[in-house]
Amino acid sequence: EVLDGRREGKGKERERERGRFPGTAKMQTINLSEEKREAFEILQTNYNQQRKASAILSKQVELAEREKKRAVLTLGELEALPEGTITYKGVGKMFLQIPATALVAEYQEEGVTRNNQIEDLSAKRGGAQAAVGAAEQKIREFLEKAQQPEAMESVSEEAD
Repeated sequence: EVLDGRREGKGKERERERGRFPGTAKMQTINLSEEKREAFEILQTNYNQQRKASAILSKQVELAEREKKRAVLTLGELEALPEGTITYKGVGKMFLQIPATALVAEYQEEGVTRNNQIEDLSAKRGGAQAAVGAAEQKIREFLEKAQQPEAMESVSEEAD
């Protein structure tokens, strides 16, 4: 057999069949009726939606952590400034002169807001990851029952 322009020996072929190569477990084909196939597709769709929601929440947590870090660094720089230093805040294409104490208060508030946002998103992410695990477990159970011919009647009912 030729793969990627190289000849593969029988030894590697046997190893692949035995599932010794990572990610190359032998796949099993299961024949399903149309309604059971639809139930399985619903489970797959649910799993994919849960996984996407979890990924989105993870990205939002990362973004909030990055913004918090930026606010903390800026706050540290502002607090290090001597009294009476003229400070400016960028607003669109212009800069406004704002007292340093007002900027310090603003960045302190932003740090608190980001902490609350991170806690909230982390809790939601934990729930989403649990939902991904539950959806994955339902798919496993469905496939296990699909291998048992006598139990297939109950599988389609559980998927709904």
